[in-house]
Amino acid sequence: MEITKKIINLLKKKWVVFLFTFVFIASAIALKETYAWFMSSDNHTNSFVGTELVAEIDEVFTPNKEWQPSSTTTKEIRIKNIGSTTTFVRISFYEFLASFQIDLTDQIGNGNLKTVTAAIMPNLDEANTDTWEIAAKNHGTYTSAGKNYITDEVLVSDPLNKVGMYEYNSAEREKTALKYLNLNFSKAFEATVPSVTEKKWLYEKGYFYYLSPLQSGELSEPLLDSVTLSDKLPNKYKGALYKLKVYMDAHDTTQSLIDEWQLEKNGEVYPLLVGQLK
Repeated sequence: MEITKKIINLLKKKWVVFLFTFVFIASAIALKETYAWFMSSDNHTNSFVGTELVAEIDEVFTPNKEWQPSSTTTKEIRIKNIGSTTTFVRISFYEFLASFQIDLTDQIGNGNLKTVTAAIMPNLDEANTDTWEIAAKNHGTYTSAGKNYITDEVLVSDPLNKVGMYEYNSAEREKTALKYLNLNFSKAFEATVPSVTEKKWLYEKGYFYYLSPLQSGELSEPLLDSVTLSDKLPNKYKGALYKLKVYMDAHDTTQSLIDEWQLEKNGEVYPLLVGQLK
């Protein structure tokens, strides 16, 4: 009996890691030379068959091909429990930004993006963020609509090692170009501990926790509503690529959640979840 319990616990841990590692969704945004942002989506969500603990990211996303500074585009993020087991979920964000060289010799004075006739290796692949940093180091090109743009600077994250995780109200983020991308959180998000925790999101140390367990088939309240491009965006970021990756972590309602999510007893989330665990 004891061996059986250990096997079940190991399986539960495996499901948690499996979901965290592979269930993600990403959106790509590109800024054209006209100083308007082109927003496209390469979103996908993996669903897993064969376990009772299955959740997925549910997104309402409105592509915006002329996303002007000070304008907002829809980017609604929810979580749906598509399994048979009641589930707690949390979300983390990772951002990526790449800018390209500006032609300072432009006689018209528009400061348009510099282009070259032949591609320079290594290329920046919009869909593969692993290529962004090496392209920037070698001034490799990004090819779009038959034109080759020279990579200038990049800001990248490392989701697998949890490096560069989005931090709510981070002073460090405000020191980077990411400050021009404003994530607009929903009314279900609480910046401080809410008096009523049902169907609310709360942030703590890189993660946004949904404070109510999701029943089978239940859809959470949205965490994110939209993204706004600041009207203070400098011309040097004309043509920039921006990618937002959303990662989800799901867990059943057992006490092992506390250790596996490393919740601190003196933190804000711990006392709100511990009483709901079995």
